[in-house]
Amino acid sequence: MKRINSILLALFSTASFAQNTFVISDVHVIPISTNTVLEHQDVYIKDGIIEKIEAHKAAATPGYKLIKGSDKYMMPGLADMHVHLPDGSEPLTKQQAYDYYLQTGVTVLRSMRGEKFHPAHRDSIAKGWIKAPKLYISNPLPEIDSLLNKKRLKAFVAEIKNNKYDFVKYLNGLNDKTMAEVSKVIKSNKIVIAGHVYKDVRTSMKLGFRSIEHLSPIMDAFNADTANFDKLLAEMKANNVSFCPTESFSQIVGFQYSIDQNMSRNGMNIIDTALANTWKRNYIGYMGQFKKSAVPIYLKQTKRAKMEIDAFHPILRRMVKADVNVLLSPDNCLFNVPGYAMLEEMKLYRDAGISNYDILKISTLNAANFFNESKKWGTVESGKDATLILLEKNPLENIENISSVSTTMIKGKLMWEKK
Repeated sequence: MKRINSILLALFSTASFAQNTFVISDVHVIPISTNTVLEHQDVYIKDGIIEKIEAHKAAATPGYKLIKGSDKYMMPGLADMHVHLPDGSEPLTKQQAYDYYLQTGVTVLRSMRGEKFHPAHRDSIAKGWIKAPKLYISNPLPEIDSLLNKKRLKAFVAEIKNNKYDFVKYLNGLNDKTMAEVSKVIKSNKIVIAGHVYKDVRTSMKLGFRSIEHLSPIMDAFNADTANFDKLLAEMKANNVSFCPTESFSQIVGFQYSIDQNMSRNGMNIIDTALANTWKRNYIGYMGQFKKSAVPIYLKQTKRAKMEIDAFHPILRRMVKADVNVLLSPDNCLFNVPGYAMLEEMKLYRDAGISNYDILKISTLNAANFFNESKKWGTVESGKDATLILLEKNPLENIENISSVSTTMIKGKLMWEKK
């Protein structure tokens, strides 16, 4: 078995970057810890950790393998914070999805609806047997109250601990009594809970939620009490509650794009034709559900979605200004190509008036903040994991330059390199 594991590690490793000692020389560093570019730096990496960052020296440093970074920009890898792994229901394998993520500089995935095989799958990724971004996994709460009596809740908590799930996800379906008991047990066992809002944002905060998913709950909170909305944002910040709006999902399911526009989204040109056709066929079928009984239903859905999305953008600006820990993900949806759709979501943030720097910070450091791991990753600093991407263009100048990834590495190990 040991020999088999060694062979697998060799297959999924790339010779040009072993996890050893090297220096990426003369690279422009975007540290994310500050809104700046540190030009012409040498970044020293040892055993997967950034050892030091210094002004570029012409002479090579003895003992360090030299990797030229001239004219490249270095920043932390990106985090997609609302992922559903492929389940075999369409022509996209998990490895294909992982390859797309790595090609686009995504080095962290937060899986929002786990399955029984996910703990072992995550462990295989961590051991290097599967070439993929680092995976954080969740165990969803049952959606039926009877499945969460005290005995079953105890067993559920034991499963979380035994399999080292990173958090539990709330979907829906539970009543107040059950949720109160869940909250009590979750808090006492120091387990993180995240997911769909329970009733409203403030109630979810009281129950111990660490993140709220999708934009509608925030819009509901704003519309319900506009005068005190800034107070709510202050409470979210004080309670370390993150927010992941997944606006691309709302745009697509709200019919804000034509089929041709959807088929032209970033990455649609590189995916398998069978998958693209499956998405198109399924989308037409989904649209037909609204058009079948009466056209006004379809138009009402489209208009309602547009009004909510347009109203959301100034709210998003207020949340970023209030230093709420906003996260970023396009969500898994038709026409959202894994990894490539991150740019589509970033462009929506840009259109909302969020600065390029804040978009990058949201996509890196804020994600690390959610996991309470900002001392390990999320910025380019000495002592942090060498989980980095190199780009050919500066994303601080134009967020669309995030698509110019030339190298993706995780803890000093090369995961993808542009040929």
